Amino acid sequence: MTTTQTFNSWLKYTKPNPQASVRLFCFPYAGGSSIIFRTWAESLPKTVEVCSIELPGRGTQMKSYHVR
Repeated sequence: MTTTQTFNSWLKYTKPNPQASVRLFCFPYAGGSSIIFRTWAESLPKTVEVCSIELPGRGTQMKSYHVR
């Protein structure tokens, strides 16, 4: 999956489309990651841009912490 990072790392664009007339914001199910929306852009009209949300603690938002 190719994603484009923006100023807001919570938003993931699998297929950026700045000319889109509609942006579809997709929130994953509880415990899920934005990767479940990676193929949606292929199935929707080109006028729709899929913007998946990567919540903290999920997918690319995972942080490793050291316990001392």
